[in-house]
Amino acid sequence: MLRPAALVFALALGPGAVLAQEFPEHPDAPSAFSTVIDARAYDESFETVADVLDQVAGVRVRRFGGLGSHSTVQVRGSKPEQVLVLLDGVRLNSAQRGAVDLSTLALRSVDKIEVIRGGGAARFGSNAVGGVIAITSRSRDADDGVDVALRAGSLGTLGADLFVSRGDDQRSTTLGYSRLSSDNDFRFDRAPPGVFASLFPTTRHTRLNADFAEDSGLLNVSRSLGASSELAGTLRLFGRQNGQPGTTRGAPLGAPDEALACLRSDESYRRGVGGVVWREPSLGEGALELSLSHRYERSELDDPDFCLTPGSLGLDSHSQSTENASSAELSWAGGARRLGALTLLPRATLGGRFEQLRSTGSESKHRVWGNLFVQQELRMFGGALRVIPALGLELADTSAGLTRLAGFGRPVEVEVDDDPAWLPRLGLIWRIVPGLRFKANYLRAYRRPSFFELFHPDYGFLRGNPALQPEDSVNFDAGLELARTSLGWLSDLRLEAVWFQRDIKDSIEWVLASRSSLPVNTGEARARGVELGGSFALLRRLRIAASYTFLDTEIRASGAPLPHSPRNQLSVHADLRLGPTRLFADWTYEDELALVASPFADQVDAARQLDVGISVRPARLAGLHWMPEGLTVTSEWTNLLGEARVDSLGLPLPDETLWFVTLRGDFR
Repeated sequence: MLRPAALVFALALGPGAVLAQEFPEHPDAPSAFSTVIDARAYDESFETVADVLDQVAGVRVRRFGGLGSHSTVQVRGSKPEQVLVLLDGVRLNSAQRGAVDLSTLALRSVDKIEVIRGGGAARFGSNAVGGVIAITSRSRDADDGVDVALRAGSLGTLGADLFVSRGDDQRSTTLGYSRLSSDNDFRFDRAPPGVFASLFPTTRHTRLNADFAEDSGLLNVSRSLGASSELAGTLRLFGRQNGQPGTTRGAPLGAPDEALACLRSDESYRRGVGGVVWREPSLGEGALELSLSHRYERSELDDPDFCLTPGSLGLDSHSQSTENASSAELSWAGGARRLGALTLLPRATLGGRFEQLRSTGSESKHRVWGNLFVQQELRMFGGALRVIPALGLELADTSAGLTRLAGFGRPVEVEVDDDPAWLPRLGLIWRIVPGLRFKANYLRAYRRPSFFELFHPDYGFLRGNPALQPEDSVNFDAGLELARTSLGWLSDLRLEAVWFQRDIKDSIEWVLASRSSLPVNTGEARARGVELGGSFALLRRLRIAASYTFLDTEIRASGAPLPHSPRNQLSVHADLRLGPTRLFADWTYEDELALVASPFADQVDAARQLDVGISVRPARLAGLHWMPEGLTVTSEWTNLLGEARVDSLGLPLPDETLWFVTLRGDFR
């Protein structure tokens, strides 16, 4: 017999409604609002990790240039340093700068991306203030096979990748390699600033020295060790060589292209991430997992003309930094236990890691971390109500460093105050009726300053601040999730509506003080808003997915909004399948925003972009049945409207429509 609430809801949906699986859950944060992206759905497209993340409610990508350039992610108005990025469980956040460059992750080597919005500090510690992005590497499919793709497009873009999978029920291996390069000399308009706009004409230019070439490799292996245990290992390698075009600001009006770029500056970056995981899913009444990992990064910058770093400051024209991070973690998930009307599901994790940084012009730095996480899920009323309290403890010890406490003063050694951080979280899930859930979360989040913020060498105009206090915040969110397999002509219906608020204490922002830019604790700030998301399929041919984010932010001391935080953001994706042809389009819009934390900052204009594409499977066309079934040809056009846009530094992005073609073969 239906309960009254269930009866009302069933009548509202109509007799054609069929129940569906509920939204996905992360085992360490089941009450968190999360989105899972199937990266393999983009195998036939010229997409990047940044592109697909930009379509998620509450998420915004910052771009620092055109194709292949540095890009970072923020969640619910957070800074990139406040978003934790995991690759197969390994933290990618740099100890030097805190943020992760999304352009160093090849989407074709990824299986899925899980976005946990609202923070995850109790489980993951520092950096997980705005949220967590967990990326899982590509692994063997159900069948052995070879997956190969060739790409070409505008701006001299060329790419290729190859993935080979082999295995059986006892063992599996996936080996992959990807290559992408581009001249990337895009065209853009340069308008005179401010009052000069009506006096001088807009000039057309080419962005020089923006080329890049990158390579990535993947090895993913797993082996069964008996009835239930498993040993798995992953190795990810990435390398990139690119030019550094510099800034177009400050050059005189009418300057030639060569004067708008650092023609001889270039940069190289290398990263290796490796990990081994032993899993025992059935150990008495629980499951055990032990993981060991290491991350290595090396970056070098050559600036022979001192275009990026003025030589008058006595800086070296060549700089480099090397970072190493090792970690170990032991996780336990207990089996379900009955306690009267309650069912208990405990979890616990104990971990530690060591980070070390060596860079030009600065002595070696290191930080030691320790984390403890415990969670107890209580299920009541047959699982209709779930209460999930959790508690995390983070310990850290940061090495002392030499720095100037005042401009032009003598360097002194400064100790960093690393206090323990207790990180509580409370989550609730109420299944109102099957397929409709209410969820709510309260948690404390925390971020310790990066080495860059603490100890950046004094360049006269830029220096670190070892007196920084960690950022501290309290996060709340609550919302509804609706999932239905079928509703009349609609199928795979997913709807989500979420309200969120984050109150920040001791927010860290870069400000100008005594002619130097340095990071300071700007006091309290607030970010709150609404996320709406949904997707459905119509007649199983047309699929629509959309997300909308309203974001209201404020730095209490100044009244200024948090930088890079548009009030309104909208993304719509449409995918239509007609026999052997697939048509797809993406449209995005975001409001104007400020690039710096100041009430007097200039606003960057609102931005919109329309991308379209068509994919064809030739073997299903008349007269071409002799072609391989797994072959697809895809053409895409980005920025079809030719909108003039700028990146997160206010520098120009391509304002032309770019075209790319992908030839993919999936042979099993």
